[in-house]
Amino acid sequence: MWYVIKTDFGKELNAKEELSKVPQISARLPLRRVTTSNKGNKQSVRFKPLIDGILFINVRKKDIGILKAMMKGSGFFIHKDGTQYESNAHLLSYSSESITLDDRLSMAKVPEQSMRLFSILNSQKEAEKSLEDVEILDSKIYNEIESEYDTICMVNGPFFKFQGVIKQVKRNGKKDHRLFIRTGSCAVSISNIRKFNYLIVREAPNGKNAQKVNTWRFIDYLIGKLQATYFTNNAGPALRNILLNLSKGKAMDDVKRMLLVSSLVEKDNDRRNSLALQSAFIENADSTTESVLEALNSYFINSDKSVSMGLKDLVPNVQLRPFLTPTPGKEIGKDGIYTLLEHKDFTEIILSLDLTKVFIDKKYKWFFRKME
Repeated sequence: MWYVIKTDFGKELNAKEELSKVPQISARLPLRRVTTSNKGNKQSVRFKPLIDGILFINVRKKDIGILKAMMKGSGFFIHKDGTQYESNAHLLSYSSESITLDDRLSMAKVPEQSMRLFSILNSQKEAEKSLEDVEILDSKIYNEIESEYDTICMVNGPFFKFQGVIKQVKRNGKKDHRLFIRTGSCAVSISNIRKFNYLIVREAPNGKNAQKVNTWRFIDYLIGKLQATYFTNNAGPALRNILLNLSKGKAMDDVKRMLLVSSLVEKDNDRRNSLALQSAFIENADSTTESVLEALNSYFINSDKSVSMGLKDLVPNVQLRPFLTPTPGKEIGKDGIYTLLEHKDFTEIILSLDLTKVFIDKKYKWFFRKME
C-alpha cells in the first residue's frame, strides 16, 4: 500500500534515505527536470522534487505493524532512540482534530492507480514541458472545486484518460489553467493544462457557469412543456408571469391558488383564460417540471430585484423553439420518430434525432463505451 509523506522543504531526499534503511519500506521521490539559463545563455539542468515536501512510501499489508512502530501517534517518524527525523517526515494529514494513528494512515493512503499519475508526472517529457509546478492538497478543496466546475476527461497528452476538474487561477499576475485530480483522500493540482484536449464528463451542479447554462436549458424545457399543454402560441409570456409570481417568495401551491384567484377577478377574457391555464399548468406539473421551475426561480431571485427586466431579457416570445433543442416539449411516442404541434399559423414537426456520430470523433469512442 502506498502512503504520502510530508517533509520540510529541501529535506525530501534526506527523508527518503532514512526511510529506505528499513527493508520493509520502499520509498519513492518523484523528481522533475528543470532547465535554467545563465547570463551567457548557457543552459544547466538540475532535478528537484516534483512536489516540494512530498514523497511516497510503499509498505506491504503484513508490514503495517512495523511502519506504525516507527511513528508517534501524530504520524511523525522517529528513530529507535525516540528522536524525531531531522526532515520532520510524517504522514500527510489535513485533519486538525485529534485522531488515531490508524486514521492518519487511512487518510494518507494513495490508491495504486493514482501512483500511475505520479509516474507519468515523473517521467513524461511532454509533461515536463507543460509543468510549472505541481501541488498536493486536501480532497475537501477538490470537492468544493468539483461542485462549481465541470468534471472532464483528458483525451490526449500524458494525462490521457485521467478525470478531474479544470479551474483557472491567478499566479504572480498570470492566469494558469490547472487540472485537479483526486488521489485517494488527497488531490493533485497540475499547472498549464490547457495545451491538451479534454471532454466534459459531468456538469458542475453549482457555480455561476453551470447556473447560466442550466438557465437557458430550463427555460427551453418549460417553454416546450407550456407549448405542449395550454400555450402553443404564447408560452413566453405565460412562463414570465409564473416565474414573476414565484419570485415573490411564494410556495408553488400558493402561486397556483393566487393565479386562479386572479383569473376570477380579471375582466379581460384572454388574460383571464391565460391566468387560469397557468394555474392548471402548475397543478398538473410533474416532479421534473416542478424542480425546473424551482431552479429557475432560485436563479432569478438571486440575481437582483429587477426580476421582470431579467425575465423579459431571457424568456423569449418566439413560437418556434431553437433547432436541435435537447427536449421535444410535446412527447414523441416510444417507437415514434416525430410528432406534430399545431400553432396558430403553422404546423411544427418535431423530429427525434441521434447526433452522436456527428459530434463524437471515432478516436473518442473508447470513452463513451466505458460510460455506457
